[in-house]
Amino acid sequence: MAIFAVTTRSSAEEQSAADIVDQAGDEIHAAVAPHTLSGYFFVEADSRGAVESVANRISTINKVLPGETAMSEVKSFLEEKSDVDDITPGTPVIVTDGAYEGNVAEVTNVNEGEETITVKFPDEPIPIPVELPGSQIRIQQQ
Repeated sequence: MAIFAVTTRSSAEEQSAADIVDQAGDEIHAAVAPHTLSGYFFVEADSRGAVESVANRISTINKVLPGETAMSEVKSFLEEKSDVDDITPGTPVIVTDGAYEGNVAEVTNVNEGEETITVKFPDEPIPIPVELPGSQIRIQQQ
């Protein structure tokens, strides 16, 4: 058994993966379309030929990439990453949602258990700490 990468039309990854499994015979075992990967999905099958024969019947699939894909490459897309993993105190961030949307802030504290961060807005006359969900911020590129 091996894993093969398949290219598909953008925004059709999940449907293409479901279609390939629905139309598959015994040689195709699973398909996964990580939401963080645009235009690609992975298929576990006995051979590349088995994937290609089904893929040729599905209009949203472009092609099966040559060679096998290592499980370590697939795992990196399947591991859930926390919204606050790469954030440390002192990191400049931009608020992307909520009442403070568009404001630049500096992280003062990270609560990994609750996936929240505490920030202060340096442009405010009196910087008051504000706790925000990690999903509402992105790291400011410098």
